Amino acid sequence: MAEDEKPRLCCMTKGENGYGFHLHGEKGKSGQYIRKVEAGTAAEASGLRAGDRVIQVNGENVEKETHHKVVQRIKALEGETRLLVVDRRTDELLRSLRLAATEEMAVRVPAPAPAPAPAPAPAPAPASTSPSPPGSPLGSPRSPGGKKRENGSVPKQGQGGPGAQGTKPRRSASRAAKKPSNELNVCGMVSDLAPVYCCPTSQRLHIER
Repeated sequence: MAEDEKPRLCCMTKGENGYGFHLHGEKGKSGQYIRKVEAGTAAEASGLRAGDRVIQVNGENVEKETHHKVVQRIKALEGETRLLVVDRRTDELLRSLRLAATEEMAVRVPAPAPAPAPAPAPAPAPASTSPSPPGSPLGSPRSPGGKKRENGSVPKQGQGGPGAQGTKPRRSASRAAKKPSNELNVCGMVSDLAPVYCCPTSQRLHIER
């Protein structure tokens, strides 16, 4: 018997919309038939075809059972089922040979493997924080005039900064005291008629009489 003349064992796993086939009985004929197979479903992937006659459901012969009973057998296993079916040509050949269709002589059509889950998207790389370039507000400190010393320090007032040019050093008290003065200070009286004035060292002492 050629492969295309053998019964087919269709194994399928229930999808979101069921198995994807419609079962019905034909008037004047015994048994249950596949009326329609929806595209892109588990039934189509298993090799089930419209017009197939159902011989067995999950290993149990259903050729003489009612439509309701066959449906109950299909639903007996949660989420999966297997159907032994024959098309019109195979059915006529077996009848002529007086052979009963069994799973042992059938061509097994395995259930398709589930589609692999999509790979997770790679996580976005964290944003890198580069250091502030030189000269930015967060860079090296600058002097009040906007110039930076070579060692990165800020020049102090009076040590090279812009304000140091107009600053004169203060003279010490001793040097200020040595400067001659042109003012005369009354130091005392020699007599009632002769006041004495303290003059600078550069001037003579003059006594008025």
